[in-house]
Amino acid sequence: MKKSKAVVLGAMFLCSACFCTLPTQADVASSSVSDPALKSSSESLDPSLDFLKNGGVLLRKLQITLHQAESISTAYVRSRLNFKEGDEVSLKEIQLSTKQLYESGWVENCRWHATPIDEKSFDLALDLDVCPKVSGFKFYGVNFFSENTLIAEMKTRIHQPVNVRQLMADRIRLLELYRSKGFFDVQISMGTRTTQPGYQEIGISIKEYVRRKICGVFFEGVKAFKPDQLRSLLQTKSWSLLSIFNKSGRIEEKKLQQDIETLRNFYINAGYLDVVIDRNKIRLVKNEKAKTINEDHWRVCFCIQEGPCYRIRNVLISSDQEKDKEVLRQVISLKSGDAASPEKIEASCEIIREFYGYKGYIAADIDAKRTYVGDHQLDVHFTVKRNQQYRIHSIYLTGNYYSQSRVILRELNLAPGDVFNLYRMKRAEARLQNTGFFQSVLLKPEDCDRPGEKDLKIAVEERKTGSISFTGSVDKVNKFVFGVALGQNNFDYKNSKNHFRGAGQKFQVGTSIGKYTRSVDLSFEEPWLYDRELRFGFNTFCSISKLEGNKRYKQRRIGIEPYLSKRLFEQVVGKLYYHIEHFKMIGVNEKTEAQAVVDEQGGRVISKIGFLMERDTRDQFIHPTTGTYMSWDNQVAGLGGATKYFRTRASAAGWLLVCPKFEQVFMVGGRVGYVKGWHGRQVPLFEREYLGGPDDLRGFDYREVGPKAFDKLDTNLGGKAFWFVKSEYSVKLHNIFRVIGFFDIGSLTKISDKYVAPKSGGTNADAGFGFRIDALGSPLRVDFAFPVKTDAYNRKKAPYISYSFGTSF
Repeated sequence: MKKSKAVVLGAMFLCSACFCTLPTQADVASSSVSDPALKSSSESLDPSLDFLKNGGVLLRKLQITLHQAESISTAYVRSRLNFKEGDEVSLKEIQLSTKQLYESGWVENCRWHATPIDEKSFDLALDLDVCPKVSGFKFYGVNFFSENTLIAEMKTRIHQPVNVRQLMADRIRLLELYRSKGFFDVQISMGTRTTQPGYQEIGISIKEYVRRKICGVFFEGVKAFKPDQLRSLLQTKSWSLLSIFNKSGRIEEKKLQQDIETLRNFYINAGYLDVVIDRNKIRLVKNEKAKTINEDHWRVCFCIQEGPCYRIRNVLISSDQEKDKEVLRQVISLKSGDAASPEKIEASCEIIREFYGYKGYIAADIDAKRTYVGDHQLDVHFTVKRNQQYRIHSIYLTGNYYSQSRVILRELNLAPGDVFNLYRMKRAEARLQNTGFFQSVLLKPEDCDRPGEKDLKIAVEERKTGSISFTGSVDKVNKFVFGVALGQNNFDYKNSKNHFRGAGQKFQVGTSIGKYTRSVDLSFEEPWLYDRELRFGFNTFCSISKLEGNKRYKQRRIGIEPYLSKRLFEQVVGKLYYHIEHFKMIGVNEKTEAQAVVDEQGGRVISKIGFLMERDTRDQFIHPTTGTYMSWDNQVAGLGGATKYFRTRASAAGWLLVCPKFEQVFMVGGRVGYVKGWHGRQVPLFEREYLGGPDDLRGFDYREVGPKAFDKLDTNLGGKAFWFVKSEYSVKLHNIFRVIGFFDIGSLTKISDKYVAPKSGGTNADAGFGFRIDALGSPLRVDFAFPVKTDAYNRKKAPYISYSFGTSF
C-alpha cells in the first residue's frame, strides 16, 4: 500500500506547479517548437547585424549578460567565441560563435545586438539564457531496480547542464532496461524543479506494473510447418531454468522484431513469397493458471498469413559455352518442382561462379532471372558469361606488421604466372588461418594494368601470438599442482628488435610445482626447415615426481627429444623422433618398499626412436563440433642403454553436431596400447602403461587403475596392454559457458604374475559432469567424476575433481 501511494504522489508531484513535465520524443516530433540547439545560427541573429554582411568591422566593446542561471561565467562564454575586442568581426564569425555556444550545452537562447559607432567600429551586446545545472535526481515508484542502477544507465549527470534532448534519450534507455527484464508495460515520465538559483532537480516517475514472463509461444494461421520447427527459430522463448543463463523467457520488443524478420525470411526461402507477419497482430494472451504474486505469465501468439507456396516450373541455362550447359544443370542445387527459394537460387549462382572460378575464370558473370508463369509457378533462367581467364601478375601483402612475408607466402599454393584458381585460393586462406598467427585472412584478386592478368592481394589481421597459461588440479585429498608456461607461436630467435616475433617459429618454456611433482620444460619448433615444408624441433625436460601410492621415493628424468615432421599425404602428418633421457629413482627404502620398486632403483639411460602418424580434421581445436582425430605411435627402445622394449599406441576420436540449438555435440574416442620387452629384457616399472587421471579415466586418481603389488602399500605395477573409451555430450548454454556429461571405461592388463597380487583384473568405469568457461581466450575446465565400476585391484572412492585454466596476453 505504501509503494502504490508513493507512485501516485510521485506522479502528482511531477504534474504539480513545482515540476515542469518534459515532453516525450513523440511530443517533440509532432510539436512545432524545436530545441534551441537545433536552430540555425541565422535564426538567432538580430537585424542590427545586417551591416556586417559586407565584411569585417572593428569590434570596440563586447558586453555579455547572463540570465536565469549562474552555471557559467562570462570568461567561459568568451572562450567559446571566435573573436575578441579589437578584432575585425564579420557576420560569418558571429554565426559560427552562436553555433559553438549552443553546442556547449550550457546555452538555451542566444541574442545579439550591435550598435555602430562609426563606419569602422561598433559595440556588440550578447544576452544569454543559461541552462541550469542538475542538482540531483528524485525517483518515484521504483521497486525492482536500485536508484544507483538507474542513474548509471542514464547519460545525464549531476552538475551537468539540464538538456531536454539528453533527458528524452535517458528515458528511452530506462524503458529498454525495464523491458529487458520483462516489464513490458512500464511507463516513465520526467520533469524538472528549480531547487535554488541555477540548479534544477530531475524528477522521474516510473510505473513498473508487473513483469511479463513467457509461459508459451504459439502460432495462428500456420499450416505448412510444425509449431516446434518455428519455435526453434525464435529468440522469444518460454521461461525455463536455462533462462538464468541465456536471459530468455521475457518479452522484449527488440527480440520480437528480430523474430518477425527471422520467420519472414524462413517462409520466403521455403517458397512462401507472399507471407505476411504483422507486428501489430502479435498478441499477448494471459495465462491465469500460472499467475503469481509478482509476475504475470503470458503466451505470445504470432499471427502468420502464409499465402501460397511458389514452385519452380523450369530451370533454364544460357551460356556462351554450350558444352558446359549440361554440366551446370547437374551441379546446381535447383531443380524443377523445388520451392522458389531466393536462397537456393543465389546458392545456385554461387555454385556456377565457383565452377568457373576453379578453372581460372574468376570474372564470370551469372544472372538469374525469375519469370512468373501463373498458377504460383516461376521459371528461373540463368544467363552465364564465362569471360576471360586471368593469371596472377604479382602478389602483395597488407596487415603483416610483425609476421615476415615469407611466413605467409610459403603457405600459398599459388605463384605469379599461375592461373587464378578459386579452389586453391580458399585452400590458401584455410592454411593461413590454421597457422594461428592471424585473426582474419582474405585473398582477393585486384585489377592491374596488364591485360589478362590480375594482382593477388592478401590481407591479414594479426592476432596476439604470445601466451601465458596457468594450469592446476586438485583431488579428494587436496593434492595440488600449479603450472605456468610462457610461449610465443610466432617466434623469431634472430629478431630481438621485434621482440623475437615474426618468423613463424614456436617457443615455449614452462614449469610446474606441486606437492608431489616438479618440472621444467623448454621446446622449440621451426615449421619450415630451410624453407621446405619440413618441421624441425626439440623438447628438453627435467622433472622430479612421486607417482606411486606411497610417495616415499622420487623419480627424476632429464632428457631431450629432437624430431622431424612432414605432411605425408592429404591430411596425414608423419613425425620421426629420437628420445634420450637419464632416469633415476631416488630415496628408495629397501626395507619398506615393494620388491618391484627395489629392483628398479638406481639410474639408467633410455634411448629410443619413434615414428608417429596423425590425421586431424577437427573444425576447431578448443571446442570441436565436427571432424575426427587419429594417431598411431610406434617406439623402439634399445639404441644404446640397457632398457629395451617395443611399444605401440593408437587413438581415435570423433565429434558430431547433434543439434545446432545450443550447439549440442557428441564426442566418442578411445586409445589402445601395448608394450613388450625384447632381447630378454623386461619392461621397466616406470615405462609400463598406466590408466587413471583427467585425460582418460577421470573418476580415478593419476595412474591408480591397474594391477597392484601384494604388499601393504598396494604399489601400482602398471601393465602391458590397455584400452579405454570416453564419451562426452556437451551443451552450449551461453557464448562462453557450456556443460558436459561424460562416461569413461577402460582396462589394463598385467605384464606378468611376478610381484602381482593374486587377483583377477577387469574393467573400470566412471561417469560425471563438468563445465567449460571460455575466459580471456582460453577455457576454464572443471570435471566432477564418480567411479561406477572398479576392477579387483581398486576400490570405489570419493569423486575426483580436476580443473585447468589458461589465458593469453
